[in-house]
Amino acid sequence: MIRGFNMSSVANISRYNVVTAEQACFQGGITFNRLIIRVSEDTRMAFSAGELSSSYLTLSGNTTMIIDPPNTLSGTDIWFMLDSASTGVIEVLRS
Repeated sequence: MIRGFNMSSVANISRYNVVTAEQACFQGGITFNRLIIRVSEDTRMAFSAGELSSSYLTLSGNTTMIIDPPNTLSGTDIWFMLDSASTGVIEVLRS
């Protein structure tokens, strides 16, 4: 299952409850300067859904990643999938 989330240009905070094999995607956002990403469990992060199985970065559980200006991911879709846990939470702040 693939879930796409709030792609508006309004600053927002989103919290996603994900389960095994579910993929979540959001855009870096051209109008945003800062991204803050927090994951509760080991989570794969990639720039396309297909790369979640081969070319990804693993964020360890309870990790917070802050991407400060300039936001070089502004026009990019960012994909997430749990690495080994059966349930987890992904939180994203776009401002």
